[in-house]
Amino acid sequence: MSERHHLRQRAQLHEALERTALLLRLDAFPDLGADRHAELVDALRTVGVRIVADRANLASPNGQTALVTLVCQCAMLGLRIDLDVPDVKQLVPQPPLDANLPLGSALVAWTEALFPGCLCRIAAPLLTFTIGDTAAARPTGPVVHVTGADDIAALAGDRTGSTR
Repeated sequence: MSERHHLRQRAQLHEALERTALLLRLDAFPDLGADRHAELVDALRTVGVRIVADRANLASPNGQTALVTLVCQCAMLGLRIDLDVPDVKQLVPQPPLDANLPLGSALVAWTEALFPGCLCRIAAPLLTFTIGDTAAARPTGPVVHVTGADDIAALAGDRTGSTR
């Protein structure tokens, strides 16, 4: 990747995360000047997470929605995401994704279009999220299992408390 491409990608990402930086500054750092938004975005970009799901947990619309919501939220926070999911068919449309693409491909396309460089391999993520009872692949830190049912969402720190 050329230096010019990298700089253009960084500028696009900073523009996409401008609102996140503004809200963070207003809520958490009210004395910080508006001219420091780039520093806030750069700080958020130091945080890397891994998101893992298996085919069994993506075999339901609820599992797919949980994955899409989690990836979208992490991307909108400016986090770097190591995405480890199979490219399964979307069972129902998953806005804001392209419904014509398989789920993994649609997540990659959406994320790269709005938050370029967000998806990457991370050797030691700060946190690993798994969907349902998916086994955490290569955990290097804490693991949070995102689970639930039609009318409830839950986070569990222990896979034994997780359900598909």
